Amino acid sequence: MDIIYTEALATIIAASGSNADAGLPGVGEKVSPNFPITDRPVEDSLLRSSKYSTRAWTCPNTDKSAGHAADQDPVFQSSRPGHISVGFYHASLGNSTANVYLTLLREYTGRHLAKDGDILYAFNALENSLCRKMGGTFLQGLPTVALNFFLLFRGAGRMLERRTAFPSWSWAGWKGQVTSVVKPETKRISDQSVAYWLNTCTWIVWFYRRRWQPPVPVRMDIATVLSRWRTCDFTVHGCPTGIDPSSREPTINLALSPYRRKTHLLQFWTLSINLTIFRTSADDGYDNQCPRGVLVDKHNRSCGEIRLDGDYLAGQQDRGRKVEIILLAGNGRERPDVQEENEGSATQQMHHSYWVMLVERDEDELVAERKGLGVITREALDSSLAPGPAWREIILA
Repeated sequence: MDIIYTEALATIIAASGSNADAGLPGVGEKVSPNFPITDRPVEDSLLRSSKYSTRAWTCPNTDKSAGHAADQDPVFQSSRPGHISVGFYHASLGNSTANVYLTLLREYTGRHLAKDGDILYAFNALENSLCRKMGGTFLQGLPTVALNFFLLFRGAGRMLERRTAFPSWSWAGWKGQVTSVVKPETKRISDQSVAYWLNTCTWIVWFYRRRWQPPVPVRMDIATVLSRWRTCDFTVHGCPTGIDPSSREPTINLALSPYRRKTHLLQFWTLSINLTIFRTSADDGYDNQCPRGVLVDKHNRSCGEIRLDGDYLAGQQDRGRKVEIILLAGNGRERPDVQEENEGSATQQMHHSYWVMLVERDEDELVAERKGLGVITREALDSSLAPGPAWREIILA
C-alpha cells in the first residue's frame, strides 16, 4: 500500500465517515454541481477527530501522496515527497531511523485494529518505507539491523494483553500501545548511539526458525555484524566465575510440539538465572495499569525490577515466586541517550546493570515466552537462587 499512496497524485480521505462504506458527502452517482474543493491547509483537528485517525490501517497512509483531501469541507494539501506524517508528528526519513521507527510504532500500536490477524499486514507500508532507509529486513515487525535494541519494548502506560497468534518477543504479540525503554518523543536517539550500544553492550548471536525449517542467522547490517564479533564473547561483559559462554551455535533438531512448530521462534544462547519476584500493587505506590515486579536474590535483597506484561502474577502481590531471568544486553549507562526513561525509579540508581527478560517455559521446559522486561544489577548474577547462573540455549516463542 505504501507504493500506491506514494505514487498517487492525491488521496481523498473520508474523514466524515465511520467505516469504509460511508462514502463522500456530495458524491454519489452524480456529483453535486456546487461541490467545493479549496486550496488551503487541512486543519489538524479535522482528521484528529475523525474515525480515520483512530484506525491502524490508515496510520501509514496519512500525508504519503502528493496531496490529500478531507471530505468534510474538501481541501487539497500538498506534501513533500519522501516525507512521512503519522499523528501529525513529522519526521524526515533522512533523520535518525531508530527515532522515526520508535515514534511511528508508538502511534501505530495506539490505534484500533478490527482483526488481530492484520497487525503486521497493516504495518507493512511502514516497514517498506523504513527498510529502504535502514537496510536489512524486518522480523515480525522488528528491524533486524538492531534487533537487540528494538526487542526492548514495553507497554506505554497501560497493561498489555497477549495476542497469541504472534510471538511474545515481538510487539505484534501484544495488544495495546507499545513504546521503547527509551522515550523517542523526548530523547532524540541517533543511529550512531544505537550502533555504539550494539558494539559495546551486546553479545547475543540471534537465530530465527519458522515452522519446520532449520534455524537461520538473523540478517543484520554487515558492518555491525563484523564489529560485533569482537565483543559478543560474554566473558568481557561480567561473566560469573565457572561459566563457559563459548556456545553460540543453535541446536538444529529440536523436539518441538506440533503447536510450537507453527510459531516464529528466536533461538540464541545467553546467561540464565533464577530470582524471586514480588508483584507490586497500588498500595506500594504503583499504578495497577502498569504492573511491576521487584526482583529479590537469595539474600532477600532487592536486585532489580521488571515491568510485567499482561496479567502475569495478578493477585500474587504478597507471595514471592521463583522465576527465570535471561540477560539480553548491558544497560549501557555510559550513553545517556540509550537508557530507561523512568527518572527516580529504583532501577534508575543501578549501575553496572543488565537489560533482562522474564520468561516462563512450556511444560516440556523447551520453549519459553516473554512475561516482562526490566533491569537487574550485576551483583544479582552472583547472588541468584540455586542452581546459580547457567549459560543456556533459549528457544523464545
